[in-house]
This record gives sequence, C-alpha cells and structure tokens, in this order.
Amino acid sequence: MNFVTSFRTCSLRPLLITICPVFVGVLLMADPSRADSIAVALDPTKSSKLKGSIPGDFTQNEASITYHWEGSSPGVALQTFDPAPTTFKLGTGSFGTPTGRLADQFQSSRWEIQGKINRGNTIFVNPIPGFTGPGFFAADADLDIKPGTSLARTAFKVAGGFDGGTVKITGENTKDDAFVESDFDTVSHASGSLIFALGGATALDVETLLQAQLGATASLLDDGPNAGLSLLAAPGQLAAFSVVATDAKDPSQSFRWSATFNGVGRPMTAANGVTDPGSFFTPVPGGWFLPFDAMPGHDLTADLGSGDLQFTGVASVDISSVPEPSTLLCFTTGLAMVFSYAWRHRKQSV
Repeated sequence: MNFVTSFRTCSLRPLLITICPVFVGVLLMADPSRADSIAVALDPTKSSKLKGSIPGDFTQNEASITYHWEGSSPGVALQTFDPAPTTFKLGTGSFGTPTGRLADQFQSSRWEIQGKINRGNTIFVNPIPGFTGPGFFAADADLDIKPGTSLARTAFKVAGGFDGGTVKITGENTKDDAFVESDFDTVSHASGSLIFALGGATALDVETLLQAQLGATASLLDDGPNAGLSLLAAPGQLAAFSVVATDAKDPSQSFRWSATFNGVGRPMTAANGVTDPGSFFTPVPGGWFLPFDAMPGHDLTADLGSGDLQFTGVASVDISSVPEPSTLLCFTTGLAMVFSYAWRHRKQSV
C-alpha cells in the first residue's frame, strides 16, 4: 500500500496549498463558533516488525503486550485507557486488534507474534495460519475532532534466563513502516523503540522518529515498489525522520542519521557512523523520496554473557492540534501567499 498522496498530475497543487489558510481564515471569521470544534480525519500509524533473534530457546518464556491510549477534544478533558497486559507463552503466540474511542478520537493497537526455533535461535513469526513473514506490533491514532489530541502506544516484551550468546537487531528494523500526516495546525509523530537489556543494563537500543507538522506528510515503507522514505512539505511546514542506533557493548557499531525537509530546497541531512544519504534523495511532486536500499543502517549485534535477558519493543503514534494562530494572521498570511503565487505566474508568463 502506498501511503504517499500528492497531486501528481495537477499543476495547481502550490495554489491549493496557499489557498488553504485563506479558506480557513474566511470560514472562522464568518462563523467563529466553528473554531470550537472542527471535524478532521488524520491518522498516523506505526508498525514494528520483529526481525531480530535471540540465541537459545525462548519459546517457553512468558511474553506480554501492553497498550496505552489517550484522547481529548473540545469540552472533554484528557481521557486515558490502560488495560491489563495480555500475557502468553511466546511459543504459543498471540494476536489481537483492540480498538476504541477516547474523547471521540480513535485509537487502535495490533499485534501478531509467535516465537519459533530456527537453527538454535528464537525468531519471531506471524502466528496466523496462511500468513508468512515476521511477527509485528503496531499502533494507530486518529484525530477526528479539533482541537484535540490522540495517542496510541503498543509495547511487546519477553524476558527470561539467558545462557549467553549473540543477540541482534537488524538494520531493517531501523526503517520499519510508519506514516504521519498533518494539516495547517496539527503535528503528528510515529516512533519506534527496540531494546535488548541484560540484568537491567541496556546492550542494544534502536530509536526511530517520523514526524509531520503544519500540513506536511511523511511515510516510510519497507517493502513493495514504493519502498523508501517520502518527505512532502510546502514552505512553513516540516517533514522529518531520524534514527539513533546504540550498541553499548561495541560503540563502533552505533550510528545515527536524520533527514528534515521544510518545503524549501533539498532535505537537510546529517549522519554519524553511516553514509550521509543526502545525495540519494530524488524529487517527487511535493517533496523528496529516498529509496529503501539507500537508507543507511546495518545490523547491531552484542555478545552477552548469561543472566536475565529482556527484549522490549514499542510502537507509538500521537497527533495533536497546536494552539491556534490569530484568525486574522492566518487570513492575511494566506492572502499574501496567494498574491505571491499569482505574481510569480504573471512574471513567468511575461
């Protein structure tokens, strides 16, 4: 599925982007009561696929899924939902798709996880018959009414006695599926975390963050013909992605990189421990695209002794409307953008 949406054949996309603030300003000036509650449909998502492995047999150990939801809307204070963890034997597996609504905002958590032995290692697979591929867990949170907030967080954990060996988080886990979108007054985030810890001390840690602000969209797909990172933004908006991968046992394996696009020029990139991907971005309507294979990253491994090993993963998404700017400022800014657009096209036609 391609999350990237843009006006691929319409040359009016810049004009539509500039008209949006004007339309909103006129709407609110004509009927200020509309500012109290506005229906929207923005839905960031995050999915984490379990592609790493644990030496030995962890299938008899207890695993758990914990999820946390939040929501707020006009006239409704922040509501939270924290059900008891879903526990299961890793080798038996578990799957679930609970959904709910807090303060009229939608939240969902999903997981399909089972442990299997493969050449002496425990790997994570999909437990549903007929489905192949790695196990996964995911979170979705929709903002349906503004102003408001919506958040969903899904966490997976398995722990137990460990006889020692090499644990691994794959490079592909540093670029799992995620999607964030925003409009003129919202910000959204999709974050992921994978951690191996021995005796309470972190050995491997991978943290990712995809974000969109004030009308931007960002997506990350790890398979299919459109696999890669898309950052779409107009001037004044922001789309960004970052990853921080830490190997506490062998810091030479650690790396980090980021890409940020503000609607002007090329994405700004930075990298440490991997090749800077800046030159591999290619232009697409509305922004830039980085092919999956050009996204930097490599496997993280750690040779650990015996002890209590814990593996945890978190997928989290949130979206919220930011404090409203002055309606008049929104209106005049939008007009200025439209006049600028019209002037540029007048100059181009001369």
